[in-house]
Amino acid sequence: MTYCSHCEERSDEAISTIMKKIKQNDIFKFLFGIRQVEIKETCVIIPFFSKDIINELKILEINRGLLYSAGSDDNFSLIITKMGAGFVGDAVLYLKDTKCKKLIFLGSSGAVDKGLAIGDAFLAEKAYSQDSFVNMLLKRKTLDVFYPDKELLSGFSSDIIKGACLSVGSLKLEEEYLDLLKNHKIKVVDMETAAFLAAANYVKKPAVSLLYVTDILKSNPFYGTFKKENMETVRNAARSAAKILYAYIVSQK
Repeated sequence: MTYCSHCEERSDEAISTIMKKIKQNDIFKFLFGIRQVEIKETCVIIPFFSKDIINELKILEINRGLLYSAGSDDNFSLIITKMGAGFVGDAVLYLKDTKCKKLIFLGSSGAVDKGLAIGDAFLAEKAYSQDSFVNMLLKRKTLDVFYPDKELLSGFSSDIIKGACLSVGSLKLEEEYLDLLKNHKIKVVDMETAAFLAAANYVKKPAVSLLYVTDILKSNPFYGTFKKENMETVRNAARSAAKILYAYIVSQK
């Protein structure tokens, strides 16, 4: 039998490539609870565990990884991060080499605009970034701005209120920024949308952020939503937004 060193080199390269893919899948499953190859073309990201949202999205099984939890149905994958820009942004970066082709963020927000009420759905037409705690603490008011994919945005009902969002790095400090919110005509604040859109732009995947209002700055702040009389209103807001999102995803098939 003739020995072929070139064939052996090619064989070693192929084995190395296969092992690399296996390792990537193992790391991904360790972090997300599901294998990289299980990720669907549409990915929904939520920043905290909510049985109401999971039920409305009809996800039957959630698997827990080190950083994230995830599950899929025939239409999309759901990824549950933790609250905050870093966790959400990293989740998007990890999805870069998966089958994911579009990203949707679903999260809560506080209303600034008097035209919004607790329970309203909101689509971010742009998101200003003030999601660094240090920048907020030191009153650094230079803001980066990030935009959703226009096609994804236009796929939602025109009845949903749209406008500017500010992603903050501190709930304690957000009320000190009322002048900035007014000057930039910001309608809601959250903690993740700017990072989500920035990361999606970085990995070149279209993205959109659907928020629901759980509190009103100053008049009905976020810590008031934990009062017994307000909790059901907030739960209904999450359910309603999840229903809107599920209907949207199904309509795109």
